[in-house]
Amino acid sequence: MSKLTKEQTAEGIIQLAEEAGVADNAIFKKTLERYLTLQEILDSLEKSMAEDGLEVKKEYVKGRGNLYASPAAKEYPKMLDCANKTAATLMRIIKNFSESANERAGKKDDLIAAINGGDDYGEEAD
Repeated sequence: MSKLTKEQTAEGIIQLAEEAGVADNAIFKKTLERYLTLQEILDSLEKSMAEDGLEVKKEYVKGRGNLYASPAAKEYPKMLDCANKTAATLMRIIKNFSESANERAGKKDDLIAAINGGDDYGEEAD
């Protein structure tokens, strides 16, 4: 399975946002920018782990060395979690700020109309 490039990822997300009518939303744009930055960090960490391995050796003054987990391996899960949460936020933005969500929000709610004493419940229309 080939890895998606940064451009392919961004294009796919932007296409979803355009279809939902939120591509110009400032919150969406900033969240997408952050998501792409996190993807760059993850790519860098993956490259570091591939080149250096998952363990690093630290040598002390007398030449003795100890093996430790690679700093990249330690940071990778944290960055991955942040990226996944940011992706989920992007999807929520696309869903919640979409034109269809706005249409649903503008739709008259019969229960609220009844609670407020709407036309069907004896109140005269203005």
